[in-house]
Amino acid sequence: MSEKPFPFSGYEEIARKAWQMFRKTHGLNSYASILALNAWERVGKITRNDAILEESKQLAREYLSGRVPSVAGAYNSYIYQQGGNATAWLLVRGYLPEAEKILVPAAERLCREFPRDDEGLFINPNRPDKLLWIDTVFGVCPFLVWVGKATGRKEFIEEGVHQMLGHHRALFNPATKLYHQARFGGKLSAVWSRGVGWGVYALAELCYDLPQAFPRRDEVRNAFRDVIDGCLAVQDADGMFHQCMEDSGSYPESSGTGLILYGMGRGIKNGSLDRAKMVEPFLSGLRGLLRYIAMDGSIYHCCTGCLAPGEATIASYATHPWKCNDVHAAGPVILAFGQAEQLYRNQLIPSFDEAMNEEK
Repeated sequence: MSEKPFPFSGYEEIARKAWQMFRKTHGLNSYASILALNAWERVGKITRNDAILEESKQLAREYLSGRVPSVAGAYNSYIYQQGGNATAWLLVRGYLPEAEKILVPAAERLCREFPRDDEGLFINPNRPDKLLWIDTVFGVCPFLVWVGKATGRKEFIEEGVHQMLGHHRALFNPATKLYHQARFGGKLSAVWSRGVGWGVYALAELCYDLPQAFPRRDEVRNAFRDVIDGCLAVQDADGMFHQCMEDSGSYPESSGTGLILYGMGRGIKNGSLDRAKMVEPFLSGLRGLLRYIAMDGSIYHCCTGCLAPGEATIASYATHPWKCNDVHAAGPVILAFGQAEQLYRNQLIPSFDEAMNEEK
């Protein structure tokens, strides 16, 4: 047999190395840090590793105690400074009950004060053109649903779903079944991989955690399935999704790929997606993504910060640069391979050696 193309021991090892590299290169002061921490927490739960969970709780307490004074992102002082999705997930999973007294007032203030458009959707407060952007659904929708579910505050769950379905209505392209990243000044941007990934991530979490009796649950699930269909249509032969998803000539992009794969994996796990249809695209994507991950956990081809660049055209997105170990790189990789570890442990996908090293 030929030498293994991916000399890792398993799905969990890749997630661990990505986390270790992230901790060497970045702090806690970005929404992307919140994503990486939330991804690492999940690895602790999946692997039943108390040391990972304790590390995660200690880092979450850095946010809750105010020792992280500013977190990059539009939702900084509203929920990011409190740890956003990372602390909300620990709360709803029962790992950090003391977070409730911080997160409930944060959710109340977000719902009460954040700028909205005429449809009640959150808009970027730093733009004069009422920019609506898909990144929002990552930032606020799981947070609100998790805090609402943990505390019995139904209005938070309703707000999270309102934001998700409102952004879906505004930014989803029914022809391509993909999300434009932004709407501003009466026009829509092109389709960006991480932007689609943000939408897939949020939909996957809501499909997983919305109460069964929630009246709009089917709308969320149908939106999720539609976007996944759009993603499958543009996944390349190596399993990757490209920087500008409308331009197959743009570079394969690792963060969008990781987020989309995570959504696929969550859908396989809870049955909201057809396992028979999804397993091979999921595994193909992991094999493709691994080609951009070094043995030390460094991650390549991650787009740098990007909000409707230039004229927000296909060309604008296609030429926006990537960076090795960009702050956005680790979270999606940890999510994707952590989810793969869970699926393997639940006997829903093959082992790492079987799935990743198979000869094509």
